[in-house]
Amino acid sequence: MSKDKYKRTNVHSDLLAKVIFRVDIAGLTDLTGYINRVKGLDLIKKSFNRILPLKSRSVSFVIDAQNSENSKFTQNSEIDNGFRFLDCTIEEGSKAVLDIVNDSIVVSIDCSGPYSGSSHYTALIMKLLEEMFEYDKFVSIRRLGIRKIDKKDFQKEDDIFDVFEGNINLFYRLRENTLVKTRKYYDLLEKNNIRYNYNQQFNRYIDSDKIGVIIDLDAYIADEFFKMDELRDFETLDTLLNKNIQNEMFEIFKSCVTEEYLEKCYNYENK
Repeated sequence: MSKDKYKRTNVHSDLLAKVIFRVDIAGLTDLTGYINRVKGLDLIKKSFNRILPLKSRSVSFVIDAQNSENSKFTQNSEIDNGFRFLDCTIEEGSKAVLDIVNDSIVVSIDCSGPYSGSSHYTALIMKLLEEMFEYDKFVSIRRLGIRKIDKKDFQKEDDIFDVFEGNINLFYRLRENTLVKTRKYYDLLEKNNIRYNYNQQFNRYIDSDKIGVIIDLDAYIADEFFKMDELRDFETLDTLLNKNIQNEMFEIFKSCVTEEYLEKCYNYENK
């Protein structure tokens, strides 16, 4: 049977545990000035209720030239290296946070809370980039990525294959080898100048009878594939974020789950 009728727009999977939208940047020299500008945006004020500084503490190794036994690691004082926006109101009860530091913009969504799709969050990313390009013309995008982590625990091994296809590499000869406690499988895929870090993991938990399966797909484009001007073009960015990357991610996801599972997640109203 064919899986052709199942599209990203008409399948709502309950496997999704975390979604991360990340843009790596270079050239931003005044993070605080940019944050002050962003805080005044209506979209930000409508999307988050709080902001906190992100702090880091570096570690130094101090050498005592007179006595090596006195050499030691010391922690330096905390420094602000970015800001976190939280108490997200994009969706009621949302567990999304926005981190902005000198070299990246990251939106992370914990899908144990509401997540109705990517459009709200990609719109947020696009607006933040628009403001950044206006604020500092020297800023450039180095990497643009979306990561989706699917996970599920099962009571019995046979239940796995109601959800996941038994012929994917992660499950190779698994039923014949009950000694396997943990298995990881990794592929680096590339299609249409988009790369995919494709991680699969299987765990028989030591402290319980449950079995866990994780499918972790990190898709990204790097500046080596595009001219800088192309990644400052919002039509190009919109196509990459909302179509090209996510459509191919869904095709990869679709290949590793069963048609029976897809049918359970099929939304006939959006077919």
